[in-house]
Amino acid sequence: SLHADHNNLVIIEPWIGSLTSLSDLALNHNRLLSVPSTLGLLTNLSIVTLEHNSISSLPKELGLRTNLNTLQVEHNPLRPPFSDALEEGGMESILDLLLELGAECKAPVRASTQENMRFSQPS
Repeated sequence: SLHADHNNLVIIEPWIGSLTSLSDLALNHNRLLSVPSTLGLLTNLSIVTLEHNSISSLPKELGLRTNLNTLQVEHNPLRPPFSDALEEGGMESILDLLLELGAECKAPVRASTQENMRFSQPS
């Protein structure tokens, strides 16, 4: 599990995709603008909570994670088609949409290893 709620994070570094045993990711109440496609590499990921951020879209690679059973992205300025799915059927509809989009993916982007593994915070 990785829980980093209320930390003023502005970016999730792509190296997060190298945390292959990660199953639970909670980054609520930050200032995140986007979610990296490398989350699609996390084969054990089953819970993602990203509420109260500034995320407008989700990577289709998340749909590769068929064991993802909890996705909470409420209180983000999501754009269509994610906002439409949220209005129509809540989180279940977003999960269904991601599964559809994930089926279009050939292979997720490989996570790059960085010497300085960190979450970026504002200065």
